[in-house]
Amino acid sequence: KIVTTESIPLTITPLFLLQNHLLWFKKKKIKDVYACLNSSEEEITALQKTQSLSETDQKKVADLLKKAEDLKVTIMKKLGIDDDSTFIEKERKKHITKRFNIKASWLPLDTH
Repeated sequence: KIVTTESIPLTITPLFLLQNHLLWFKKKKIKDVYACLNSSEEEITALQKTQSLSETDQKKVADLLKKAEDLKVTIMKKLGIDDDSTFIEKERKKHITKRFNIKASWLPLDTH
């Protein structure tokens, strides 16, 4: 049986958005992200493992998400990226000759 998305309402939880922000910070190699968010990695993973969040946990996740969004905005301004279009253009110029989804390293010439 195939389930379509039309019958199921899709909602993105704040915890999922927080995880996406943390992955973005990790990709940009930003240190002490958890210290900037006044939290710890163990605390956030404990929140992710719980089945249902209490009101205090939901408020804490919302506060962490707001701090993460503010931190991301300030980091993007420091990098000189004010909006998504400049970010996309900067990444396109950075990888103008890259054609494959591989690590940015040298490939051997002899592939036999």
